[in-house]
Amino acid sequence: MKKVILTAITGIIIAGNAAAQYLPEAGTWSTEIQFTPWTSGSSFQLNQYGVKGRYFVSDKFAVRASLGFNMRTEKGFEYGDDWDGKEVEQKTVNRSTGLTFLPGIEWHTSPWERISIYYGAEAGIQMQFASQKITNAGFETGDTYEVKGWTEFSNGTVSNKGFGFVVNAFTGIDFYIAKGLYMGAEFGLGFRSFKTGKIEETTKSGSSKNTTTYDNHTQTSNLGFYCMPAFRIGWKF
Repeated sequence: MKKVILTAITGIIIAGNAAAQYLPEAGTWSTEIQFTPWTSGSSFQLNQYGVKGRYFVSDKFAVRASLGFNMRTEKGFEYGDDWDGKEVEQKTVNRSTGLTFLPGIEWHTSPWERISIYYGAEAGIQMQFASQKITNAGFETGDTYEVKGWTEFSNGTVSNKGFGFVVNAFTGIDFYIAKGLYMGAEFGLGFRSFKTGKIEETTKSGSSKNTTTYDNHTQTSNLGFYCMPAFRIGWKF
């Protein structure tokens, strides 16, 4: 009987310890989503909406990959008369889409039961797409004006098609609010180089169509500290 009781108590202690294991272990996967609502469209913005996955090779070491995505569409309408005095609706559509892919590594230390502090590095690519299309351009029915590789929004923000690469050294913290569920923050030092692509301009009026390509290459580089003011929430499994 004593052995049965002792075995039961031991089982309860082991189960309790297992239930108290908040931090990830070797072989654990985790994923998180982040939403950055306060970004202003600056040149160093990486993600507005993003997801990140991590795999813990050991209790301390993890590999990760982040995928960022942001998209903006703006439609504008103006009304005027064509050459025949007929009212025509001129529609302008501006679009901008950005993609970022950043694989990296993390090294974790856990001074407290529910808190994991980490540091690491990541490097990857960034792509940007932009376009503008005006339907019934000049208030002439059927005429169109389209630009691929560039757009300007009503607030003056300009977006260009381009390609770049990003390198970040970072540190962060994960706070486990429940077993397998955490929130966190991250900041670090980042470098970004971005080169814009060609601009293609097409006008169409009746059966006439004209396309012009501009070599509008520019290259910008940014180096500085960043703090991603994001809502991060993730879970491990």
